Amino acid sequence: MIFLGLGEDTWLIIALTFLGLSGVSFLWVWWVGFIRDRQSGQSIEYPWD
Repeated sequence: MIFLGLGEDTWLIIALTFLGLSGVSFLWVWWVGFIRDRQSGQSIEYPWD
């Protein structure tokens, strides 16, 4: 089936690429925040404390 002129295989590649980039960016944000918190020297305060 063709949707907007692109085949199923093309849409699958687009969707997997988008999900992969989204996952990498999500992990990158958490990783940078973790590194920044560790280098600040302050103790990490949890919301339930």
